Amino acid sequence: LREGASALARMLGGNKAKISGTVNTTLEHVDLSNCDIGPVEVQHLAQALCVNTSVKTLILSHNPIQYGVKALAGMLGKKSGITVNTTLEHLDLSSCDIGPVEVQHLAQALCFNTSLKTLKLRGTPLAVKGAKALADMLRGNGTESSGTLSTTLELLDLCKCSMEPIGAQHLADACVKASVEIILKTKETRM
Repeated sequence: LREGASALARMLGGNKAKISGTVNTTLEHVDLSNCDIGPVEVQHLAQALCVNTSVKTLILSHNPIQYGVKALAGMLGKKSGITVNTTLEHLDLSSCDIGPVEVQHLAQALCFNTSLKTLKLRGTPLAVKGAKALADMLRGNGTESSGTLSTTLELLDLCKCSMEPIGAQHLADACVKASVEIILKTKETRM
């Protein structure tokens, strides 16, 4: 399925599609859950989604994407001189073998994103670092020094995420300020 993911990326807006003019402009929902997609394929998808203006939902749950999250973050966030996606509204990265560092990349990018409404990170080990990065993003305290910080996020799903009590406190404090619904299942979340 990895070759299929790369072919899909080309169809969504990858380099060959841009050259031949065959970018898909009607597909809105892409579900690639449980497809054994790795970081390289995610990088291809992220590049394609930088130019795609139709995909609103991307589900990559249960894939070993690991460091491919950095490419997704680049596609979602502000980059000087680089096109970023402004249509993706729902992103599901549940159980994708990502950790606190990858969550930090996402959180920093989402400080500048103007379209994402739902982010699912179920089963992601957040630790203090990842939880604090998400809380900072919700508060509008990103680490970038230029530009207006904001988030359009409405739902953050953190069921079955492991985090320390201090990380949970950062998120709880951020919820007071942000109008974001955070889903936590305390039975699997260390509080």
